[in-house]
Amino acid sequence: MDVRALEVYLVIAAIYFALCYPLSQLLLLLERKVRSGVPLSPWRRRRLRAARALLAAEPAAGVPVKEASA
Repeated sequence: MDVRALEVYLVIAAIYFALCYPLSQLLLLLERKVRSGVPLSPWRRRRLRAARALLAAEPAAGVPVKEASA
């Protein structure tokens, strides 16, 4: 095998690694976020934040609230 061919294959391998490794790390991060329940789109994040704010707010007048029995 020619030494030039080995150099070409090493360059191709380096380019492949430079493309695939960051992509695999990004997909691993996305998979962890999805598994933990974090919405990926900004629109859904805003809706989730608004829903949490509504749930954390004091209950409206006239709406019965169950008391936790201890």
